[in-house]
Amino acid sequence: MNSNTSAISAASTQFSAAAGTGAAHRVDAGAAVTLQPRQSCEIVMGSGTAWLTFGGQPGRRPLARMGDLRLGPGTRLTLAAGDEVVLEPIAPAAGARVEPVCFTLAPLAAPLLNWQASVVEPARELAQALAATGRALQRLMAGVALWLRRPGLGGA
Repeated sequence: MNSNTSAISAASTQFSAAAGTGAAHRVDAGAAVTLQPRQSCEIVMGSGTAWLTFGGQPGRRPLARMGDLRLGPGTRLTLAAGDEVVLEPIAPAAGARVEPVCFTLAPLAAPLLNWQASVVEPARELAQALAATGRALQRLMAGVALWLRRPGLGGA
């Protein structure tokens, strides 16, 4: 580790990615770090293998940003402002030793599209509207079927 690398060796550490963009960071085996960027940035994995878990409120996060990811050397992952992730070193393969993870947080030139407000929420609203439309169509068809089977409809 050189003088430009900060070591993270506590059991669980939290820091703002905005303060740490551009710098190299190291997470020792057995430790974890929570990243909460104030601005959009990119995690660039230098060495080691890490398990990354998206945190925060599941209902306010796009489905594509839920769950866990495995990050290896050279992996790049964009984080939006406000994302919350936990990163911890893992073994690269079964039976292998867990090595420290080194990564940098690179600032993005342009701000990211607010995915939640621009895509997820309208998609959720559309899904709800389509479901309501389907229910209304079912009720309409049942009503028409009842009306057509009513007594006295076909002249006698």
